[in-house]
Amino acid sequence: MTATVERGSPMSWWNRGCWSVLLCLVGCASDSSGPDYTDAQMHRQVIDKETGKGISDVLVAFVWTRNEGFSPGGSNTVCTHLALLHTDGEGRYTIPTWRSYTPGTFVPFKPGYSRVIDPIARREGRDYLKPFRGTVQERQSEFERIYNPVGCTEDEDKKLVELYQRMYEEAKAIASPEKDTKFIDGALVIYEYAALGREEAQKRSLARRLMRLREGTNK
Repeated sequence: MTATVERGSPMSWWNRGCWSVLLCLVGCASDSSGPDYTDAQMHRQVIDKETGKGISDVLVAFVWTRNEGFSPGGSNTVCTHLALLHTDGEGRYTIPTWRSYTPGTFVPFKPGYSRVIDPIARREGRDYLKPFRGTVQERQSEFERIYNPVGCTEDEDKKLVELYQRMYEEAKAIASPEKDTKFIDGALVIYEYAALGREEAQKRSLARRLMRLREGTNK
């Protein structure tokens, strides 16, 4: 399902040097008809694909959405609720419910790891990650591929501040300030949007871009 973003959202920021700040993980479903999970699927474990061991302190983001019909640009999917959980010492977590609904989509994230898509394991309650060993550009592409924009409120986005902060910290750690400013600034915009609100994040992003243009470093 392709999500559309409310008018005025920064959906196209990435092409101008920043990421979209409103995120929904691939495969969103209506919160009024969320998927039915078995007990095994509700109580899950994030596992290192290479070692077979559970991964602790993984952030798992959950998104509830509502489909409000179709617009000329596609389906009008609206974010209604967000949640963020940590895995325990063995990589385990339980899918939460909200207003009796399960989330339409969820995904585990930890800096330095890539998601491994395994439909069979997913149905059995296992989520696989593997250590990331690629290039900065490949990591940037992974982030873009994993996340799709969808409209949500600033209050809801604040619930994912820790996730956005970890993404920014990883981008800053692996990218070059001289060569990968779009990657770093995109991750920073996400974090600032959730932490400070849309207006302040836009002001700061614009100020950084103008500074780079003056310095000739807008890469």
